[in-house]
Amino acid sequence: TYIALTGDVVKEPTIEAFEKVNKFLNNNSIGYFISPGNHDIYPSSSNYQKVFKYDFYFKEFNNFLLISANFSTSDWLPSDEQKAKINNLINNTSKEYIILLSHQIFWFKDIDFEFKPNSFALLEKELKKNSLNWIESVNNKNFIIISGDSGAYGQDTMCYLNDNKLFIANGIGNFDDDTI
Repeated sequence: TYIALTGDVVKEPTIEAFEKVNKFLNNNSIGYFISPGNHDIYPSSSNYQKVFKYDFYFKEFNNFLLISANFSTSDWLPSDEQKAKINNLINNTSKEYIILLSHQIFWFKDIDFEFKPNSFALLEKELKKNSLNWIESVNNKNFIIISGDSGAYGQDTMCYLNDNKLFIANGIGNFDDDTI
């Protein structure tokens, strides 16, 4: 059993909060993929790293490759090192489907309708269209990009298909009609 956590696994980035999440996952024998959110790493990622150690995960399943990376950066994109790892994984897999997990909705300028993430936390640079232009084999695979920084204000799950890319924004905001 696996769970994909698209960030903000804690409200306050304390060791105790992260240990509580880690204890739940371990006690329930749940494998996990975490794409850390702004609440997890701001103002420092040290507590997150002490408990979870990694901000990059991947695993091939029967018919897809799942990659979870740290998009909680000043440009809402992974570091150059993580981009290289992602490209290496995609270039060397025979899987047709790539699921990419992020917290930040780094792709929201790629959609052609009004939509906004929960916040613009950590963002210091202008986002651009064609947000996946750093992926070398974008035309050779089918992508599902799932981002979690949505739902704080009661937004519905958002899905948008553009060519071979399905963008999904979802999150929970402690509302009765939250969806997963």
